[in-house]
Amino acid sequence: MSANTLFFFPLDKVLLIFFVFALVIARGEKMIVPINNWIIYILVLISCVVSSAINLTASVITLFPIPALAFVYFAVHYKDFFRLLYGGMTLHVVLGFLILIVSYIIPDIGWYGSLWTKGMPFIHTPMGFVSTVQVYGTLCIIWLILYYCKRRMNDVTRVDKLLYFIVTVAIIATCNRSTYLFYFLLLIFNDRRILLLYFIVVSIAIILLFNEGLGNVLFNIDTLESRSELLEGFNLSFWKTGNIYTYLFGRGTNILGEEVLNKVKWDYRSDIENGYAMLLHTYGFWGLGVFVFSALAFVVKLFLQRHWQLGIIVFYYFFISSYFTQEFVSTSFYLLIIAVCLVSNMNKKATYEFTGN
Repeated sequence: MSANTLFFFPLDKVLLIFFVFALVIARGEKMIVPINNWIIYILVLISCVVSSAINLTASVITLFPIPALAFVYFAVHYKDFFRLLYGGMTLHVVLGFLILIVSYIIPDIGWYGSLWTKGMPFIHTPMGFVSTVQVYGTLCIIWLILYYCKRRMNDVTRVDKLLYFIVTVAIIATCNRSTYLFYFLLLIFNDRRILLLYFIVVSIAIILLFNEGLGNVLFNIDTLESRSELLEGFNLSFWKTGNIYTYLFGRGTNILGEEVLNKVKWDYRSDIENGYAMLLHTYGFWGLGVFVFSALAFVVKLFLQRHWQLGIIVFYYFFISSYFTQEFVSTSFYLLIIAVCLVSNMNKKATYEFTGN
């Protein structure tokens, strides 16, 4: 489910509907979906269908939330999905890390990135079988969320501890600031001593190695400037239309047309990277409103259930991380929601405490 670049076609999206039916069969009994979940699902369904109908499009990406959200609802009610998700994330993250190591020996292996945009192409970054380094970082974060839950339940083995080390190194190797922020957020609640160690090491490294290129990795603003420039195409394709229907329901796609690409600097990037801009362009203000409403409802529910850490994690992922990428088009977005729901359900059976150990 997490691999969409393993083959020449998007494997995750092709298999999604199959997995929905598989989960229905595996459950083998009637599932009761809360009314608030149905409300959100209907709103999302309306967003996808109306946007596609008005624009006469049938994009897989535009309609993707319909089966993906159904997958979430069924997965969180399947008692063995925690184990399956933990195993799947372990396999994907470890393979991605092994490919990263091999890439220094066999550069043509593929499935990895580099820091060439920051002037250091000799530094490789893990991608696993996903489209971006940041999505791979999200898979690592999902693994950590599940791991910390297992640790609270005293269900961690020596193999898990070894995997924790590998995943940590993989996160560091991403050199992705958004992933780092997410990682540090988890450490605040789960491993403050490691967070303090990072602070000391990074502080020393900045002092000693700033002039040797470290500043280009940590403080490079070229990527931030390029993100702003990438919105130029969105402005032309969305804001400049002056069409009330476009404003309300979007253009039914996250891809910019040729006539727009011919007028912008980044003419080789037809997709919209900013999450908020992507939602507006694809689903309009109706779709963006549905997302904000659903996300806030999810966060508030977690807070009301006193799952403070999970609520903060979801808030960061939905509202802050979305500025850096449109991860809504990836299964990683829905897998993280599933992970949070599974952990919150398990926390209902045990007292949830903040820990610095």
